[in-house]
Amino acid sequence: MRKKFTLFIMSNTGGRPRQWTISGAFVGCLCLLTLAAAVPIGHWIHGYHQLKSLIPENQRLRAEIETQRSRMTDQSTHIRRFAADIGDLKERMAALNGFEHKIRILASLDTPDNSRSYLGIGGAMPSDLDPSASLTEKQSVLIREMHGQVDHLQGAAAVQESDLRYLMKGVIRKQNFLAATPSIHPLKDGWVTSNFGNRKSPFTGLREFHTGLDVGAAEGAPILAPGNGTVTFAGTKGLYGKMVILNHGHGMATRYAHLSKILKKRGEAVKRGDVIGLVGETGRSTGPHLHYEVRLNGTAVNPKDYILN
Repeated sequence: MRKKFTLFIMSNTGGRPRQWTISGAFVGCLCLLTLAAAVPIGHWIHGYHQLKSLIPENQRLRAEIETQRSRMTDQSTHIRRFAADIGDLKERMAALNGFEHKIRILASLDTPDNSRSYLGIGGAMPSDLDPSASLTEKQSVLIREMHGQVDHLQGAAAVQESDLRYLMKGVIRKQNFLAATPSIHPLKDGWVTSNFGNRKSPFTGLREFHTGLDVGAAEGAPILAPGNGTVTFAGTKGLYGKMVILNHGHGMATRYAHLSKILKKRGEAVKRGDVIGLVGETGRSTGPHLHYEVRLNGTAVNPKDYILN
């Protein structure tokens, strides 16, 4: 005989109770269905609680990913900017190299034998370093190339520094040479009474070689140094009378004779335009004048070839 179950439902108002009769099989099926449903519901509840516990960690990871993404964006911007700066620096160094070349031409200075040009090696500038390259695909390649370009520029800068030092020394030598060259007239006012070269001697009437210029001027007129130099003689020298000799370096010297007064001492340095003495007629002279000589490596040369004013 099959088991049956009777359910009574009592009313709290005192009415007749209700009853239902169900078979044992139905109760068994209902229990089995309840158990079958309880397992996935339990798994779902457990999974829900696990997911809920992971929400803070997910939020933290999401914030960290956003931070890393922002850093990568900033790094990409800096890398592109650095690549562009390298290109600009190469262009400026190329311009500096061209400017140095112009200075050498203007100053008539040769390029040093050990000079090496590093600019332009490895491609045109700045196309050999493309700052617009895709960093997501070519970041490592671009960074390696940037390191190579930095090494390249360091080498170029070292060579450029060496060349500029050499150029500076050359310019200083050229400046010193130009400052020492006797390029101005030693008298502000005067007239040439006898030129350089062969002439008839005013004393003997015979042909002789005149080693300088005779410039007539008023007694006591100031005599100017035509270039920077050092006084190597200041005194009386035979027929030249009172005389001053300047050594300008570079194998060049000048002489001033027949002075009435010497204003510089031996060993004293003079600058172009300094007054070194006064016009006179000491020694063998027919009147107040300056005998002016220019000597190159000990040989008398025409002073007019050097006078620019």
